[in-house]
Amino acid sequence: DIVNGHVIIVGSDLVRPSVPIPAPASAIHHIVDADVAQCRPLAEHLDVYMDRHMDVGVQAFAAHNWKFEAQWLGDHLQGRPAICTYKCAMRVWPDAPAHNNQALRYWLK
Repeated sequence: DIVNGHVIIVGSDLVRPSVPIPAPASAIHHIVDADVAQCRPLAEHLDVYMDRHMDVGVQAFAAHNWKFEAQWLGDHLQGRPAICTYKCAMRVWPDAPAHNNQALRYWLK
């Protein structure tokens, strides 16, 4: 999170999805259904993120493939903008061999 121009480390939360995790997604993220079986569903996380820093709350969301994430999160943004870091990577590093997170991780060292 960034609050008043300062980065605040808040950790991360796993969410129990409303559908089974497809094998290609597990191959990318190394998360399977059993890993999230005891996690809370998205709806139980949203209030925490919207109001995480007292009166500040979330001002924008970011995901590395917003088009994909929007199918679950798009209706919950409450008017906040979304940033697609995949599109950002394509513009910042147009010569990268690929723009997914793992390729960028190794290409950028």
